[in-house]
Amino acid sequence: MRRLLTAVSALATGVLASGVARADQCKAVDTTIVTTFTPCAPNEGPFGICTDGTIPSGLLAGNTRFAVQTMTGTDTGVMYTGILTVTTRSGTVQIRDYGILNPMTGAFSEIEQVIGGTGRFKHLTGMVVSQGIQTATGFSGTLVGTLCHFNQGHGGK
Repeated sequence: MRRLLTAVSALATGVLASGVARADQCKAVDTTIVTTFTPCAPNEGPFGICTDGTIPSGLLAGNTRFAVQTMTGTDTGVMYTGILTVTTRSGTVQIRDYGILNPMTGAFSEIEQVIGGTGRFKHLTGMVVSQGIQTATGFSGTLVGTLCHFNQGHGGK
C-alpha cells in the first residue's frame, strides 16, 4: 500500500511540476494529521460525519475541519468523498478528498485535490495523498504530496 501511495504522489508531483510551474513555485508536503470526531454543523455534511484536527508542521500547519459528502460501502470497504478545510495563520485551503476505509482494520487511503484557498493559498493547486488508521476518537495519518502556485504575480511565496 505504501508503494502505491508513493507512486501516486510521485505521479501527482510530476504532473503538477511540469510545464507551467517553476520549481520554486512548488512546495513538498510531508507531515502528519490527527483528527477527532465532532458534530457537524447543520447542512455541513449529509452523513453527519465530521472531524476537527491539526497538522502540526509544514506548509499546511494549522487546524483542520472535514465533512463527509458522499459514502458507499460494503463489509470490506467504504468509499467516501469529503471537503477538508485547513486553516493556517496565512490563509485557508479547501481540499476535495476521495478516500477508502477498510472497516475491519480501520486503515484508510485518500487522494486529495486542492479546490480553493484564501490569503497565501489563493492561487494554490496540487494534490496530496494520505494514509493512516482510524482510532477510537478519530483518525491519525500522513499527508504527502506537492502544492504549487500558478499566480505569476506572487511567485508562489
